[in-house]
Amino acid sequence: MAHPGPWRRWNAALLNLSGVSAGYFYLGRVRTGLAALAGAAVLVWIAAAGAVERDPAAWLAVLALWPAWTALHAWVIGGPRADAEPDSAARPWTPALVGVLAVAALVAGVLALGGAARSAAAEGRAAHEDGDCWGANRHYDRVHEFFQLSFSDALGEARAERAACDLLNDARTAASLGVYEDTVTAYGAYLALDAPAAEGIARGELAAIHADQARAELSEADPTDLADLGRYSKALAIYALLATDFADTPEAEAAPAAVQAMYDDALAAATEAGACEPLDALGYFARAGWIVPESHGDAAAELTAAAVADALTRWPAMLFDCGRAAHDDGDDVEAEILLNLLLTEFPEDANAGEAQEILDAIDAERERIAEEEAQRAAEEEAERQREAEEAAEQAVLDGIRDDIADARGYGGDLAAPEDTGSSGSGEVLLEIGNSTNVQLEVLYTGPETGSFTVNGCSDCSSQCSDWVAVYETVSLPAGEYEVVVRTTGYSAYPYYGAWDLNSGNKYTSCYYLTG
Repeated sequence: MAHPGPWRRWNAALLNLSGVSAGYFYLGRVRTGLAALAGAAVLVWIAAAGAVERDPAAWLAVLALWPAWTALHAWVIGGPRADAEPDSAARPWTPALVGVLAVAALVAGVLALGGAARSAAAEGRAAHEDGDCWGANRHYDRVHEFFQLSFSDALGEARAERAACDLLNDARTAASLGVYEDTVTAYGAYLALDAPAAEGIARGELAAIHADQARAELSEADPTDLADLGRYSKALAIYALLATDFADTPEAEAAPAAVQAMYDDALAAATEAGACEPLDALGYFARAGWIVPESHGDAAAELTAAAVADALTRWPAMLFDCGRAAHDDGDDVEAEILLNLLLTEFPEDANAGEAQEILDAIDAERERIAEEEAQRAAEEEAERQREAEEAAEQAVLDGIRDDIADARGYGGDLAAPEDTGSSGSGEVLLEIGNSTNVQLEVLYTGPETGSFTVNGCSDCSSQCSDWVAVYETVSLPAGEYEVVVRTTGYSAYPYYGAWDLNSGNKYTSCYYLTG
């Protein structure tokens, strides 16, 4: 029980300042003491659970203000009473001394925890700087789990370093899975931090990963496949990246030799496949200046300088040699591609003139072939037309023969023509007269098959003796003929006859209609 003397309030205040609410118990305020003690316990539990590391200064203020407030409260309620008697204790200041010692012990404990937290964080930082993030995280976890009440800046530092180490571990995990793009992204996230502890080690690891990826691209590249040359572009871009962004690494130092080896190996592999197979690889390296990504163009140009110079020396000669060889082998399409490329890329080359002559010869040969093909096509078209005409003519002749055969069965009798003299040659002259006002058609078949028409007359009588009949004369080979005479626009039976026409004679016959 607290003595009623003047030391009472000092004793209570200093005992409460220790943080355990002992002043309330000293004053006999048990319930108040228990409530204050519970409040202090809750604050300490929240702080120890990890809240302090987010803002150590704020929580230090909170946990300092709580005992200060309880001390002030104890001072207020622990003042001397009006009926107080002089303090009878031999040492009334003893509780105050205990309070002072308790406060000193509390401060010493916090300072000791701070030192231990900083030591653990420093050990974690050292392991982190060595690239041992698994070991570093054990130290950082110790700071988090055991030193929250140190209120040290080491808490926030350990938390940030732990997050950084997690990024580095994620990057290493991605690398172990072999996913290049994800690995580069993960390392980039770590290196983007402000001065990460293992920056040098991480840069070295990432440089090695870049170099491995470049080698992987080249191991799968086929220098004879134009579509596969993109792998050379990827590898070259990586080497340019190493030379630009990782200049302090062994991989960057090895980049020039690696690019030269890439060129030499590509040419060797292509040459082994065929004399003209290196053309695509030479073309790629000769144009390396515009294939390389722009962001690292200067580094790439420097890395490929020797390869480009060599390719520019070899490529034009190979374009000409392979173009000429293709022409000699009859592959003018390939020859044109190669020789036109030579003239486009190297118009001043020593072989440009001869290349143009070969191209001109190809054009001339192509024109000659085109003319021959056009002539052949014209001849084939003429032959098709002739055959069509012959077929049409044959169809007409077949129709004449069919009509004569039909008339043979049902037509009237056609008298033989009168021999009226000489034809003047070995042929037969057949003269047919029409003394009607309708057109007559004469069909014949024998040594020769054909037909002709004899127009009608508008002013003639029905008798052929009027000498106003219309006559038509044809010349035929001598021989036996079947002849049919019929009208073309008038309904009348055809007349059929078999005539023996002798060579050198002229025969005449005239026809009229009877009502």
